[in-house]
Amino acid sequence: MIVLVVNDISSFDLKQASMAMNKLKKIVQLPIGIIVPGLPGIVPGSQTRLGELVGNANWTFGSLDSAVTGIPVLTNSTFKCPYCTDLIFICEMTAAIGYDTKLQCLQLAQKLALAANQNSKRKYAIALYGVQVYRSIVLQEISEFNVTINQLIQNLEEQNLPNGKQTYLAL
Repeated sequence: MIVLVVNDISSFDLKQASMAMNKLKKIVQLPIGIIVPGLPGIVPGSQTRLGELVGNANWTFGSLDSAVTGIPVLTNSTFKCPYCTDLIFICEMTAAIGYDTKLQCLQLAQKLALAANQNSKRKYAIALYGVQVYRSIVLQEISEFNVTINQLIQNLEEQNLPNGKQTYLAL
């Protein structure tokens, strides 16, 4: 499962990101998207475009709060074995979404990973992007993932990094 957190997907970004998403769909069964507010708030139509990108509007959430409760329900209803899939988070890390939303994204990843930790075979990854890929997808055991996510949270809290000026979702 992929959890993609973005503040907007423009029509241009949708075309660019579709190729990258199609590659990811070859290795995961359930791409989920979450729209978070950016500098202009939530851009009209962004959740619709996100639904187009992930392939199903029912697999998108309009906020981090709705994702916290909605993702476990969605995975339980989608998979015959909801604990058999790896969990990959992809978070935008740009100035447009701001410090608080970046922190909430990392905390969401941490919270969902801990909540989903019922199978020792499940692996976790977090990728961060903005003007470049700051962290690529690396599948890890839950203990390694916890170390990684705690380091990313600490880095954000102490230095507000990463903090890209633009978003290139198709990286």
